[in-house]
Amino acid sequence: MHPLGMGETAGYAMWVSQNSNLSGGAGYTPNNSWSSIHTGLMGDPALRLYAVEPPRDLSAVSSNGLVALSWAPSTATDLLGYHVYRSGTVTGAYVRLTASLLTDTAYADTTAAAGQKYSYQVRTIVREHTPGGTSTIRAWGRS
Repeated sequence: MHPLGMGETAGYAMWVSQNSNLSGGAGYTPNNSWSSIHTGLMGDPALRLYAVEPPRDLSAVSSNGLVALSWAPSTATDLLGYHVYRSGTVTGAYVRLTASLLTDTAYADTTAAAGQKYSYQVRTIVREHTPGGTSTIRAWGRS
């Protein structure tokens, strides 16, 4: 579960354990006749060790060929900014729209197609400092 200390999800930590990946590229084989690893993940694999406050009150308004997004800022400490994501469905894959971090709490999606429905996510990006090191952590809000 070391990846949790560096901001990864519980699901990622479980994946690393199940695939026997050790740092340095080595693998783990407990004996010659059986080399499987059994783990049970009970709960949400998206959980992180350190919670990050997401942006609040995300709203989207469509007019004049663009979608204007706005949100209330996160009050998380060491806030680096936000990334905006879009999907054609609520359950579909989200694609990042922002090439670099936004420091403002608004974004205009100028690539939206007229008549198409979209779902948006805005993710808070923070710098997390722990005894094990420093990492970047994300949290998200949806509209």
